[in-house]
Amino acid sequence: MKKPVKIAAISAALLLGSAGIAAVAGQQTQKDIQAQLSRTQKALNDSGMATVVSGPFQGNAFGGTQTTTITVLPESEDPLVITLNSRVYSGPFPQGKRFGAATVITNVLFEPDLQAQLDKAFGGKKIELNTLVQFGGTSTTTFKVPGGTLTDEGTTVAWQPAGGTVRAAGNQVFTAGEWPGAQVTGEELRMNFGRVQWDLKAAQAADNLGDGMGNITLAELKVSGADGADFALKGLNVRTESRGSATTFDSMVSYGIKALTVGGKDIEDIKLNLTLKNLDRSALVKLNEATRGGKTLSDRTIDGIVSEMLGAKPALVLDRLSVGTGQDEVRLNGLIGMKAPAGTDWTRVSENPELLMGLLHVKVHGEAERAALIDLLSTVAPSPEMAPELINMGEKSGMLIKEGSRIVTDVSLSEHGLMVNGQPLQ
Repeated sequence: MKKPVKIAAISAALLLGSAGIAAVAGQQTQKDIQAQLSRTQKALNDSGMATVVSGPFQGNAFGGTQTTTITVLPESEDPLVITLNSRVYSGPFPQGKRFGAATVITNVLFEPDLQAQLDKAFGGKKIELNTLVQFGGTSTTTFKVPGGTLTDEGTTVAWQPAGGTVRAAGNQVFTAGEWPGAQVTGEELRMNFGRVQWDLKAAQAADNLGDGMGNITLAELKVSGADGADFALKGLNVRTESRGSATTFDSMVSYGIKALTVGGKDIEDIKLNLTLKNLDRSALVKLNEATRGGKTLSDRTIDGIVSEMLGAKPALVLDRLSVGTGQDEVRLNGLIGMKAPAGTDWTRVSENPELLMGLLHVKVHGEAERAALIDLLSTVAPSPEMAPELINMGEKSGMLIKEGSRIVTDVSLSEHGLMVNGQPLQ
C-alpha cells in the first residue's frame, strides 16, 4: 500500500477501531467483554474488510489491560495493521471521574515506519480514544486525531484535527464526527478538501445484513492541475439507508451537489436518488458466505445464487436524476425491473443471456421546461448554439414531445422491444 493511500486510510481505520473498542468495552464483566468481543470479531471478519485478533484480558476487578490487532484489507498485497492497547479502569467511579462501570483509555499504534511518520506529522501529539462504559452495557467513545503536515516526494499533505463519538448500545452503533478539512500541494496537483461531517447509525443482525442509515456532507472540493484544468464541487450530501424484512433487503442512496464546475462549465443543484429493491435476503447471505476470504465460486454455486436472487424480482429504481430546481429543473426517473413468471428456469436463462431481455421491464421518463433544457444543453454541449438545434432534431425524430412549454420523453423496453413515446424505435 502506497504511503498516500495509507494516510488516507487512517481515518476509516480509526473509526473502525473506535467502534470495535466501544463495543468491546461496553460490558460490565470480563465474561461479557469476551462475549461481545467474539461478536465484534465475527462481524468484522465476515465483512472481509478487516480481521480482528485480541489477546486475553489481563487484570482483576479493579481493571486491567487488553491488546487488539486490526488488519485492514487483509487480502491486499500490503494490508494496514493497527494495534490498540487498552487500559481498563473499573467503576463505579473509574479514575475518580464520571459515574460508570468502567473507562477504557486506548493507545493507537501503526506499523513502525508509518508510526514514525505520524509522530513527526502530528508534532508529538497522539491519537486519543477514550471510552466510558455505563452500567447496563452502553458505551460512548470519543476519538480525536491531531492535525498535522506530511511531506513526501515533493507533495505536502496538511490536515486539520478530526474528532467524533461512537456510541454502542446493544446491537446498535451510532457514530458522528467532523473533519475540518485538508490540503494537498504538489508540483502537478493542488487539492483542497473542505469540512466533512458524518452521522451514521447501524443495527447488527445475525446474518450480517443489519439495517442502517447515514449522512455524509462535504463542504467543498477543489482540484487544479499543472495544465490549468480545474474541478470544483460545493455542497456534496450523501445519504444512505439499508433496511430489510425477513425475506428481502432494500438499499437506497441519494446524492446532492449544490454546484459543480468542470472545465470552466458550471452546473447547479444536481440530485441523484437510487433504490435497489427486493434483493433476496437468503441469496445475499449465501453470496457473502461464499465470497468470504477471496474464495473462487463454482459455476453451479453462482447459478444457484443468481437464480435465487432473480426469483425475488429485484428492481433498480431511479427515483430522481435532476439538474436545477423549480422551473429550471430537468428531471429523469425510471426503473429496471424483473417480470419473470413463477417457475422461470433461471439456470436456462443464465446459460442463454439473450432470454433475460424478455424478462426485463425498463422505463424512463424525462421532462423539463423548454427553456431549462436549452440552458442545460448550452452548458454541456460543445457549443451553446447547438442546444436549440438538438431539441428541434429530437422533436422531429419523435424522441422528444412538446407539451405546452414543456419537453417530455418516455422510453420503455419490454417484450415488445424498445419504444420511444409509445412508438417502436426505428
